Amino acid sequence: MAENIAQFTTLEGLPLAGGFGLNVTNPLSAKEYAALGARMLTLSPELTLEDMARISAPVPVLALAYGHMPLMLTRACPLQNVRDCGGCDRKGELLDRKGMRFPVRCSGPAGARTVYNPIPIYMGDRLKELPVELPLLYFTIETAARVREVLALVREGLPFDGPFTRGLYYKGTN
Repeated sequence: MAENIAQFTTLEGLPLAGGFGLNVTNPLSAKEYAALGARMLTLSPELTLEDMARISAPVPVLALAYGHMPLMLTRACPLQNVRDCGGCDRKGELLDRKGMRFPVRCSGPAGARTVYNPIPIYMGDRLKELPVELPLLYFTIETAARVREVLALVREGLPFDGPFTRGLYYKGTN
């Protein structure tokens, strides 16, 4: 899954899907990424459902139906003041002033660190409202048991069993 335009050349020859890092927010960008070789595209989760419906593309389009959004990608480890890299298990949390715990995942000493939103987007009980061909379930920080639980909720179309957000999908609607 390509999350930026540079990955179109580094992943050349592989089946390519466009992730939400491409920030597809309009029909022109969708058509251009498809022309570059994307076989499917994920719309930006910063769009409303109304804006999503306006985007036509020559390839299947996805929208985030579940997932903890990456808030920040960084080379410098935000946990280095808490522990050293030698004993790190490549995951941790940052605590903000309001007591929210932001998960941090590390791809290794030379790689990137990702800080995730602690509250997931969830549309599993409203899949029919997503104006796209496919819902995207974006598992990043979940345990295998939690993945099974979320899959069961989505499969049954049930409400989420914890705190969640609908993101900006309904912004400006009544």
